Amino acid sequence: MSDEKTTVAELRRAVAEFVAAREWEPFHTAKNLSMSIAIEAAELMEHFQWLTPEETEAALEDAATRAQIADELADVVIYCLSMSNACGIDVSAEVSGKLARNEARFPVEQFHGRFRRPERDKRETTAKDAKGGDRLGCISEARATEIVRKPELR
Repeated sequence: MSDEKTTVAELRRAVAEFVAAREWEPFHTAKNLSMSIAIEAAELMEHFQWLTPEETEAALEDAATRAQIADELADVVIYCLSMSNACGIDVSAEVSGKLARNEARFPVEQFHGRFRRPERDKRETTAKDAKGGDRLGCISEARATEIVRKPELR
């Protein structure tokens, strides 16, 4: 099977057959599957946690690491397909619809080369407080260094 020759319906059918052969349908509830997706996504994220962009590229170039990453990604996709089966969600229709909605939310003219809304950048800049913290209570690296060096600020 390859992406070029395999449809979403074929993958959904393969996942459904795998689940049915083991009589796992009673366990494949929306709650259990959504939790499984999150758990497998966390396992995927572990491969990249704390890596620099350069280290990430190197990890993906290493055949053994890439295989582990692909395996975790497959787990996420399998659980997503199983959830679409359990919930009767047409993945292709929903992905197409979501992309259409995102086209309206993130017009190319406004978001080309940027990942944040301009009005959010403006809000966050004005939300910084006098102590160097942001609206979430996070402090900048410079402020953290200052606090570490000056015990009276702790």
